Amino acid sequence: MTPIISFEVDPYLANAYQTLRVDGNEVGHVALSWSAIDVANGVRNWWPLDAHIQKAYAQGTKLSIAIEFIHGGEADLPAYRWGEFPGWDSADLLDILTAFLGDMKGRFPRGDTVHTLAYLWLGEGPDRFAATNPGQDAAMLRFYGRLVAEARRTFPAAHIGTIVTPALVAQPQGGALVRALRDSLDILGLSVYPEDLPGGLPDPQIALERMADAIAPWQDGPFAVLEAGYPSSEALGSSLNRQIAFADLLADWLHRRPATLELFCWSPLSDPNGALADSLARRRFPLEADSSLRVDFARRIATMSLHNLDGSVKPARHDWVDRRP
Repeated sequence: MTPIISFEVDPYLANAYQTLRVDGNEVGHVALSWSAIDVANGVRNWWPLDAHIQKAYAQGTKLSIAIEFIHGGEADLPAYRWGEFPGWDSADLLDILTAFLGDMKGRFPRGDTVHTLAYLWLGEGPDRFAATNPGQDAAMLRFYGRLVAEARRTFPAAHIGTIVTPALVAQPQGGALVRALRDSLDILGLSVYPEDLPGGLPDPQIALERMADAIAPWQDGPFAVLEAGYPSSEALGSSLNRQIAFADLLADWLHRRPATLELFCWSPLSDPNGALADSLARRRFPLEADSSLRVDFARRIATMSLHNLDGSVKPARHDWVDRRP
């Protein structure tokens, strides 16, 4: 199997789908917050998703959509609905999310998801949630089993998965939870940035080796790498040339890829500005008391992509497009 190559597209940069097609990418990956869409009781702001669906449909690009009801280790629920998390055994929680998915299906042209939705990711970071909320594994697994069944009925042509960061789960029960989640899903999405691993920013060869080591335990089932990349900033000890080296090494590795790798996503598509990079960092580390983690992440993701903030391409983009599978 040759993996599908993708880029992550910020929810407010839907015009990037033309760039995706020019670069020969089959899928655009976008993460959307359930709480940001369900803004009030009976009121949903579908504009960001609508924009992505319309642009992807027009360009003939498929979508990989993550619906974040968990993000960064905490439940990301609509503020109007619950003052606190109601628990995974809440029938109300399942009913509301099921209705949300049904409403989401109606956003696609003629209700057609077959030609537009390739992957649907339910939550990001259930492993982190479990690590900070011990004793909820069994209830979480029951909830996921029920929600996945509903998602399969609603989107029968899409691969249904969840996104985890297994390299950050040190406890044995964390790995057991991720495997149990994977067994109830079609595919597992892994987030593996160089900065998620110890030792600071490694050189390109070591960064690739660490990524391969981090995903090795999960290669026996279908999986995707949804967040990966390498910064180009000299202020971080990198450079445009080091980013080229990483892109070349990564392209070579993808030609030798694990057989069960279905999707590889370089993240993000374009360098975010300072405010957006900070926002992404705060969403990734909402529970971290040490703000240096967020600052470090924001600095790295600010130059992680293969396109500059204005959309112009970096030198590594040419090597990546020419050499990847």
